[in-house]
Amino acid sequence: MGRELFDEISLNVIAFLEGHSGVSKVYFHDKAAVSSFALNSWDRSNHPCALPEDLKAFLSISDGLLVKWDARLHGDSWERRRDSHVGEAGETFALGCMSINAVNQMVETPVNWEDDAAWTEMLMGQGDLLPPTDSLSSISPSLIQEARLLREKFRAFDLDSSNGKVCLLFVKPSSAQVWFQDLSKRWFFISHSFTDYFRLLVMHLGIPNWQSTFTDIGLDEGTKRWFRFMSPERLAIDLEQFSVLEQRRRVFRGETRTSSPPQPDKTLTETEAAAESAGGMRVDLENLEKTQSK
Repeated sequence: MGRELFDEISLNVIAFLEGHSGVSKVYFHDKAAVSSFALNSWDRSNHPCALPEDLKAFLSISDGLLVKWDARLHGDSWERRRDSHVGEAGETFALGCMSINAVNQMVETPVNWEDDAAWTEMLMGQGDLLPPTDSLSSISPSLIQEARLLREKFRAFDLDSSNGKVCLLFVKPSSAQVWFQDLSKRWFFISHSFTDYFRLLVMHLGIPNWQSTFTDIGLDEGTKRWFRFMSPERLAIDLEQFSVLEQRRRVFRGETRTSSPPQPDKTLTETEAAAESAGGMRVDLENLEKTQSK
C-alpha cells in the first residue's frame, strides 16, 4: 500500500501530522499486498478460525502497517519546560508509531483463563459477549458457567506487540474482536472489529500507550501531555469514556455505591460522532476491496 492510498483511507492522517508544529518528520513504510494464497494458508493453519473479511481486505492491499513520526522540541515547549531531561530546543526524537503486524506475524498468543480483569470486562457486558450485570453480587451461577464455557473457546492472535499486546480475539471461529493485553498480562476490550480498531489507531495518532485508555489504569500523565499537545479533542473523549467505564467497574466490584444506575459506556458510533464534531478524524475501510480493484 502506498502512502497516497493510506492517507485516503485514514482521511489524511499523514498530512495532519506533517502539518503539526510538534512533528519533525513522518516515516511511511510501504508494504506489498498479501496474496490470496497466504491468506488462505493462515486460515488453514489456524482452523477453525479464519481472518475477518475486513482484515483480509486490508491485508490484500498491505501486509501490515508501519507509520512512525518524530517529535520536535520548541524553545518554549511545554514538554521541555516541565521535564528538563528531554533535551535542547530544536532536538527531535522518535515518538509516534501506528503498527499492524504482517500476516506471518499474526501468531497465536496464550490466553490467561483466570485473569480477573477479563472476567470483569465480560460480566460487565464489554464486547456484548454476555448479558451485562451491574455487580458481582448479582451474578448467577448459570452466568458464571456460561462465561467459563465461552472463555474456554477463546483464541488470540497478535496484531501488534509494540506496547503490551493488541490481539484479534476469536470468541468463536466466525467472530473476532480486538482486545488489549497490558504488560501485567490482563485483558481489556477495545473494539468489536478490526475496522473499528483501525479507526481508533488513526484517531490516536500512534501516541505511545494510547491503548491504556481502555484499561482500568487509564492513560499515564506523560501520554496525556502529548495528547493535550497533539489532539486535545481526542483526549477529552478518552477521559470522559474512561471516567464512565471506571465508575461502572467500581460499582461492579462493590467499591462504591451510587443513587442511580451507572451510565453505559459510549458506543463507538457515539465516540466517533463526538470526535467528528470536535474536529477529530474519521477513517473508512469499507471500500478497500473496491479501491484495490481500481
